[in-house]
Amino acid sequence: MILDTSLSIALKDELGRYNIGNINLFKIEEANNIFKLMKIKLKNKNTVMVSLKCPLCEKWHSFNYCINDMINQELIVCGCKTLGTPVLFIGENDRVSDRVKQYNRVIKETYAIF
Repeated sequence: MILDTSLSIALKDELGRYNIGNINLFKIEEANNIFKLMKIKLKNKNTVMVSLKCPLCEKWHSFNYCINDMINQELIVCGCKTLGTPVLFIGENDRVSDRVKQYNRVIKETYAIF
Protein backbone atom coordinates (compact mmCIF):
# COMPACT_ATOMS: atom_id res chain seq x y z
CA MET A 1 0.00 0.00 0.00
CA ILE A 2 1.32 3.41 -0.99
CA LEU A 3 0.69 6.21 1.48
CA ASP A 4 -0.19 9.60 -0.02
CA THR A 5 1.57 12.23 2.08
CA SER A 6 0.55 15.25 0.03
CA LEU A 7 -1.75 17.71 1.76
CA SER A 8 -3.48 20.91 0.82
CA ILE A 9 -3.91 23.77 3.23
CA ALA A 10 -6.44 26.54 2.65
CA LEU A 11 -6.34 29.65 4.83
CA LYS A 12 -8.97 32.37 4.80
CA ASP A 13 -7.67 35.89 4.10
CA GLU A 14 -8.94 39.26 5.36
CA LEU A 15 -11.37 39.49 2.43
CA GLY A 16 -12.99 36.16 3.22
CA ARG A 17 -11.39 34.23 0.34
CA TYR A 18 -9.41 31.04 0.84
CA ASN A 19 -5.87 30.69 -0.49
CA ILE A 20 -4.57 27.17 -1.10
CA GLY A 21 -1.06 25.81 -0.71
CA ASN A 22 0.15 22.26 -1.30
CA ILE A 23 2.72 20.60 0.94
CA ASN A 24 4.11 17.19 1.80
CA LEU A 25 3.44 15.81 5.27
CA PHE A 26 7.13 15.03 5.71
CA LYS A 27 7.93 18.69 5.00
CA ILE A 28 4.95 20.17 6.79
CA GLU A 29 6.90 23.07 8.26
CA GLU A 30 7.39 24.40 4.70
CA ALA A 31 3.81 25.68 5.00
CA ASN A 32 5.33 28.49 7.08
CA ASN A 33 6.83 29.82 3.84
CA ILE A 34 3.47 29.76 2.05
CA PHE A 35 1.28 31.41 4.69
CA LYS A 36 2.80 34.27 6.66
CA LEU A 37 0.03 34.42 9.28
CA MET A 38 0.23 30.71 10.08
CA LYS A 39 2.91 28.73 11.87
CA ILE A 40 3.16 24.95 11.82
CA LYS A 41 5.64 22.99 13.88
CA LEU A 42 6.16 19.46 15.04
CA LYS A 43 5.65 19.27 18.81
CA ASN A 44 6.92 15.71 18.89
CA LYS A 45 7.08 12.80 16.46
CA ASN A 46 3.29 12.31 16.57
CA THR A 47 1.81 15.79 17.02
CA VAL A 48 1.64 18.88 14.82
CA MET A 49 0.78 22.30 16.26
CA VAL A 50 -0.93 24.80 13.97
CA SER A 51 -1.07 28.44 15.09
CA LEU A 52 -2.68 31.13 13.02
CA LYS A 53 -3.62 34.75 13.26
CA CYS A 54 -7.34 34.71 12.63
CA PRO A 55 -8.40 36.97 9.76
CA LEU A 56 -11.81 37.42 11.43
CA CYS A 57 -11.07 38.31 15.06
CA GLU A 58 -7.32 39.02 14.66
CA LYS A 59 -6.46 36.80 17.66
CA TRP A 60 -3.98 33.91 17.53
CA HIS A 61 -5.57 30.44 17.66
CA SER A 62 -3.68 27.18 18.18
CA PHE A 63 -4.70 23.64 17.25
CA ASN A 64 -2.94 20.32 17.88
CA TYR A 65 -3.34 17.36 15.56
CA CYS A 66 -2.01 13.84 15.55
CA ILE A 67 -0.12 13.09 12.35
CA ASN A 68 -2.18 9.91 11.92
CA ASP A 69 -5.35 12.05 11.87
CA MET A 70 -3.86 14.25 9.18
CA ILE A 71 -3.19 11.16 7.06
CA ASN A 72 -6.45 9.31 7.73
CA GLN A 73 -8.99 12.14 7.73
CA GLU A 74 -10.10 13.52 4.40
CA LEU A 75 -10.53 17.03 5.78
CA ILE A 76 -9.64 18.84 9.00
CA VAL A 77 -11.50 22.09 9.64
CA CYS A 78 -10.11 24.70 12.02
CA GLY A 79 -12.39 27.54 13.02
CA CYS A 80 -12.19 30.88 14.73
CA LYS A 81 -12.51 30.14 18.44
CA THR A 82 -14.37 33.41 18.96
CA LEU A 83 -16.86 33.27 16.06
CA GLY A 84 -16.91 29.57 15.18
CA THR A 85 -16.42 30.24 11.46
CA PRO A 86 -14.02 28.01 9.46
CA VAL A 87 -10.72 29.73 8.68
CA LEU A 88 -8.44 26.80 7.81
CA PHE A 89 -8.82 23.51 5.94
CA ILE A 90 -6.17 20.78 5.92
CA GLY A 91 -6.50 17.54 4.02
CA GLU A 92 -6.63 15.69 0.74
CA ASN A 93 -6.14 17.98 -2.25
CA ASP A 94 -9.54 17.22 -3.80
CA ARG A 95 -11.46 17.66 -0.55
CA VAL A 96 -9.82 20.98 0.28
CA SER A 97 -10.30 22.30 -3.28
CA ASP A 98 -13.96 21.28 -3.29
CA ARG A 99 -14.62 22.96 0.07
CA VAL A 100 -12.79 26.13 -0.97
CA LYS A 101 -14.74 26.33 -4.23
CA GLN A 102 -17.97 25.94 -2.27
CA TYR A 103 -17.10 28.67 0.25
CA ASN A 104 -15.74 31.07 -2.38
CA ARG A 105 -18.92 30.61 -4.45
CA VAL A 106 -21.09 31.41 -1.42
CA ILE A 107 -19.01 34.50 -0.65
CA LYS A 108 -19.22 35.69 -4.26
CA GLU A 109 -22.99 35.18 -4.32
CA THR A 110 -23.36 37.00 -0.99
CA TYR A 111 -21.42 40.01 -2.29
CA ALA A 112 -23.50 39.97 -5.48
CA ILE A 113 -26.67 40.39 -3.42
CA PHE A 114 -25.33 43.59 -1.89
